[in-house]
Amino acid sequence: KPGVVIVRKLLPSQSHLYRVAAARDYFVRLALEQGATDLELVALDPGGRPVRTVHALESGLESGSFITQLSGTFQLSVRSLQPMSRAAVYRLKIAELRPARPGDETRTAAEKALFEGKRLLSGRTPGSLRESLQKTEMALSLWRALGDTRGQALALDQAGRIRSELGEKGEALKSFLQALGLWKSAADLHRRVGSLVQVGTIYRDL
Repeated sequence: KPGVVIVRKLLPSQSHLYRVAAARDYFVRLALEQGATDLELVALDPGGRPVRTVHALESGLESGSFITQLSGTFQLSVRSLQPMSRAAVYRLKIAELRPARPGDETRTAAEKALFEGKRLLSGRTPGSLRESLQKTEMALSLWRALGDTRGQALALDQAGRIRSELGEKGEALKSFLQALGLWKSAADLHRRVGSLVQVGTIYRDL
């Protein structure tokens, strides 16, 4: 049910499954908050095909959205991305469930580009890092078109991490400093601290 927060413990080797009914051409935004355990949230359409994946790789809130192409019952699967020695507590919420509006396709495209950029970043090769940067800059452009402060900050923070991996410390610093200002505007203290740590690391290494 939209707006209701589900708080559950995920035990080792366990996954949780939820069902959501939605009509065609609806916008669905999911929010997943976790602690120290990396979690994955996958949304599956009525035919069992994945339509959105959210990776919560750091403490804090992660969100993802999609526009339904079918009417019916969608499934949400939550599982751990790493071996677990103890239970992990998470919070799951359907933040929005409504008819799609102008701008929603741009939003979902930005999220997908950012997610793909994060996936490519994990490759850590020069080629995958360059591809990751391209995807991330595409997401940044889309977030700017929407005027979405949090989306821009996420993309700038990710671009800073990529440029740092590429050895482009000066450009990485610019990205993190821009992200810092946006996190302040978004009143997200947790993310702001994360960007500050990255800035401090770059200054240390210069």
